[in-house]
Amino acid sequence: MKPLIPLLCTAMAAVPLAACQQVDDAAFGQRVRSYLLAHPEVLEEMATKLDEQKRAQALAAHKAGEAELPKYRAELERDPRDLVINPNGKVTLVQFFDYKCGYCKIASPAVVAMIRENPDVRFVFKEFPIFGGVSDTAGAIMLTAEAKAKGLALYSALMSENALDDAAIDR
Repeated sequence: MKPLIPLLCTAMAAVPLAACQQVDDAAFGQRVRSYLLAHPEVLEEMATKLDEQKRAQALAAHKAGEAELPKYRAELERDPRDLVINPNGKVTLVQFFDYKCGYCKIASPAVVAMIRENPDVRFVFKEFPIFGGVSDTAGAIMLTAEAKAKGLALYSALMSENALDDAAIDR
């Protein structure tokens, strides 16, 4: 009987290992597919869970960004190169824009109206020329003292140009 004990132990150890055989990927995939087709509500649960995770990540990123804002606030709001309208306003609003941006052009009349209707809002114009060429030129000109003296009128004139080019800037 003693010689059978090691053989029996080996056989007993092999039984659990046999149960852990690697499953064929195709067969496993087919079982998963069948399950999901039989229980499609699982996909809605997965989508909901994924949305929750994405929202949590976005919120965390937003909070991290808010934590950084005070560090850069003075640079953002008090750069002496920027055009500032209503410099003594109680609330500061910063606009990044490009003179060739179609969306910026559409928004500009509302921006001007908001400035005129809200003298307590300090409005900072941030030149952000992303289209290059004429955008760079217009942005550089607007950073000069002469252009800043013309302020909102010059901003409005440049934004009202349908096809901003060098000739329009010269006008």
